Amino acid sequence: MQGELLSIWRRLTPTVMFVTHSADEALVLADTIVVMGAGKVLETIKIDLPRPRLTVEMRADPRFLELRSYLWNRIRELVLTDPASEFFGRNLNE
Repeated sequence: MQGELLSIWRRLTPTVMFVTHSADEALVLADTIVVMGAGKVLETIKIDLPRPRLTVEMRADPRFLELRSYLWNRIRELVLTDPASEFFGRNLNE
């Protein structure tokens, strides 16, 4: 699916808004990632990684790993602090 979306994007260059909960998928597909919570934009992150990003080499790149870790921790923080989440207030380190 990711490969097909990238193929269409390269061929037609449309503006695409793709919604995902996967940090990896966001980093592979996006030029800009918008982090949202409670229906509000919380943060906008410009992705400065070269394309193509579906390669094993790119996923091992230190900048990719840094961004992935940041996004994962940001999502985790949002889930743990959201009163509507089943994980609200839990300590997942135990």
